[in-house]
Amino acid sequence: MKKNLLLLGMVLLLPFQPLFPADTFSNATLQAPSCFKADGTVMNVDSVNIDTMVSDSQAGNENSSKKVCILAAGQSNIDGRNPFAELPSYVVNPNPAIRFSWNKINGVFSDFAITDGGHGRDWAFDAIVYNALVDANHGAQDTIYVIKRSYSGSSIDPEGATDYHWTTDYEQLPSERYSLLRLFERGIRAAIERDGDKFDVKAIIWHQGCGDANVSLEVAERYQNNLRDVVAYMRNIVGKPELPFICGTISENNHICRWRDIVNQAIWNLTAEDDNFYCIDMSGATLLDAYHFDSASSEYFGQKVYDLLVDLGVASGGVKYNPVCPWDENGVSAAKQSGHVVPGAIYTLLGTQVSRNAASAQRQKGVYIIDGKKVVVK
Repeated sequence: MKKNLLLLGMVLLLPFQPLFPADTFSNATLQAPSCFKADGTVMNVDSVNIDTMVSDSQAGNENSSKKVCILAAGQSNIDGRNPFAELPSYVVNPNPAIRFSWNKINGVFSDFAITDGGHGRDWAFDAIVYNALVDANHGAQDTIYVIKRSYSGSSIDPEGATDYHWTTDYEQLPSERYSLLRLFERGIRAAIERDGDKFDVKAIIWHQGCGDANVSLEVAERYQNNLRDVVAYMRNIVGKPELPFICGTISENNHICRWRDIVNQAIWNLTAEDDNFYCIDMSGATLLDAYHFDSASSEYFGQKVYDLLVDLGVASGGVKYNPVCPWDENGVSAAKQSGHVVPGAIYTLLGTQVSRNAASAQRQKGVYIIDGKKVVVK
């Protein structure tokens, strides 16, 4: 069953062009929120009780004797900005069940541990993910492997503000030492050479975008193509073109990233385009400072990522958190909802009405609002 729906964050307008025949939805009964399959059929979310539809092919058990391995990458919101004192009490720390290789090119793993650095920048949402995977009450994996590369303020685009970039065009950089993607690749390949008989890479988790959203309009507008290339490159490293890629948006409470909405739009466009690209809506996330998720938002983000990994079969039989969203879970601000007055009508994310009747609409793949809910048409 293909993945068809995510609840989405506030982003910019998607262009509208006819995709389906006019009578495609003529016999459908639409209840918002709903998932729309690529063939135009409608599936009500309540009937399946999950917010992301998962392809059956993602739940395969190849290399089942090997341990789960997660690739993790991005900038400061995955690098770690939350205070040690606010680490949730259920997180086991240190944790020898999590074999961890962070910012290394030699592929060596050690026990996962979060230390009090005394500067309030000690953990990120990914710590919640790893802990949940090995928690006996949740993922129940006896051991997992994590290969992580992160750098604060980093962009994908070579024109980002820092010296370090994720671009696949790393030959444009002054030296390959500034290529985070190549450093990540070296670490992954070294880990596979050393311990590849012990683990199987199951997913990529990522949070990044501020470094491209605060430079220029031109850089932000390149983000969709740039991120698409990065995802393809990472999947190619491990030879898995359909490897699940899981990320989150930039919070709308981040007012420093001037072109945030363009970057977020790019993320949602890729979610609609790629059946194996998933995004957690962080549009309403509360912040620690001008840029970074606070501890409550990071904990929620991590639990949502873990729950998605359960849906994907990465933690087969795992018990989900089903966390309560700390903000408006629809991600639609009251100001934007005020224009959505026709029940069942379809609107773009900026509030422009596409159709008065969702059941008979013609539309392309993309992101829409129906009855105050967001849907992705795939």
